Amino acid sequence: MQRLRKNSQTVPWGKGRIVREGQDVVILNFGSVLGRALEVAERLNATVADMRFVKPLDQALIKQVAANHSLIVTLEENAVAGGAGAAVAEFISTENLHNRLLLLGMPDLFIEQASQADQLDQEGLSVDEMCQRIQAHQ
Repeated sequence: MQRLRKNSQTVPWGKGRIVREGQDVVILNFGSVLGRALEVAERLNATVADMRFVKPLDQALIKQVAANHSLIVTLEENAVAGGAGAAVAEFISTENLHNRLLLLGMPDLFIEQASQADQLDQEGLSVDEMCQRIQAHQ
């Protein structure tokens, strides 16, 4: 039998959460790059949703943030091709939502060995570069 720690909470299956409220731009974060997403959001006054799950995708949360934000940015430390951003793009298309969309993540290539932070920075996912890319899409 597995024991829960005293202060641990159960994460609702398939449900994301809003961790920062902002305006116009929402960053849907998938994975361990939440810290970077929050740094970007602070600079740009963006909303951040920690999606926590790709499958099942929290469609209700995406609809909720789409209603109040013109630009939806997905952020993942995975390859964008076939990843979380692609799933969000498919959902937005199927639901006929009219938000602009920017998918940020890794290329579908072999990436040289380095620390996680160095790999993210080398592939354009530094806080500064993400801010520039988002601002170019606003």
